Amino acid sequence: MTITVADVTAANFNAFTQLGDQLGAQVGAMQERLEQGRRAVARLRAQWEGSGSDAATKAGTDRLADQRQVVTATQRVQSVLSDGGSRLVSAQNAVVQGVQRLEQQGWQVASDGTVSVRSGSVLERYAQLSPVVAMTLRQLSATGSLQLKQLLAQIEREDSDLAQTLKDAIKDLDNIKDAKQDKPDDGSAKNPDDKGDQPDHPEKPDSTPAGKDPVEIAKQYKGRWATDLMNNSDLPMQKGIDPTECCANFASAVLVKSGMLDPSEQTVSVNNLYNTLQSKGWQTVPAGQTPPPGAVAIFGAGHDQHVEFVESSTGGNITLIGSNNTGAGGSGPQHVSEESPWSSNITYLVPPSNTNSAKG
Repeated sequence: MTITVADVTAANFNAFTQLGDQLGAQVGAMQERLEQGRRAVARLRAQWEGSGSDAATKAGTDRLADQRQVVTATQRVQSVLSDGGSRLVSAQNAVVQGVQRLEQQGWQVASDGTVSVRSGSVLERYAQLSPVVAMTLRQLSATGSLQLKQLLAQIEREDSDLAQTLKDAIKDLDNIKDAKQDKPDDGSAKNPDDKGDQPDHPEKPDSTPAGKDPVEIAKQYKGRWATDLMNNSDLPMQKGIDPTECCANFASAVLVKSGMLDPSEQTVSVNNLYNTLQSKGWQTVPAGQTPPPGAVAIFGAGHDQHVEFVESSTGGNITLIGSNNTGAGGSGPQHVSEESPWSSNITYLVPPSNTNSAKG
């Protein structure tokens, strides 16, 4: 479909930006409901009573993950509508104002943007004065036609790009729908009143890592900026955090995705992450020993300055990976990158299963 001048004049592109504003206002409420759900799951886990509670906790966690995807998709849609709508409104104003100016000067504008001298206008009388004037008016009409047609083509591209970007913004939601539709019925569903065989004593939750390598997860996001990761990734990072101080937000989100932390334990505080890992039995690598890959490196005497992962430690040469500042002295926005340890005051933590893997 070719967009015409009449189409552009009649369009209400402001509706895109208005809808974007409305979605932006709703995101805050959605995030609050998500936080309430996270706290509810955390309380349920704290009141552990066995396999029934474990199943309920898992269901709640899965539901929170789905809701987090919905919130993230909504934020992307809001950004797309606001940005795309603003560009369309700007181009529309240029077309409308350009047409009005040309018509006031005595030009005629066709639906496809072609500009010509209007019959009976002052311009037509000028064109009859001399061949030079007629040639000048033809050149002006050609220039005006070119500019208008370029604007119409720009609006058509912007409209098409906006449609595709909106589809991309919500494509992750198809995974939620497909997962629910494609889940096989293995016959394991039970009557909720049938509690089955219950142990005499509630089982203690297993704190052993789920088996996914946090370093490999972190490497998947190498080069990505903190702001981009908060708004456009599947990492369970908290939104709206200062992009110059996002190291704990990134590290704890990676640990959540690896299964080493519960979603309720995700944090933006280095010190909180340190205390959480200690409470889960993570051990400090003794001084003089080389930390193994996957160890969490906590910077600062108060365990509150910075956090990264040990990516490799070959021959005593340690390489770290994490959300790092791009400016000198810990300034500038962060992105995921590799670096060597830049401080002598680093505490390396390893999970219980890796306590004996540090090398002397």
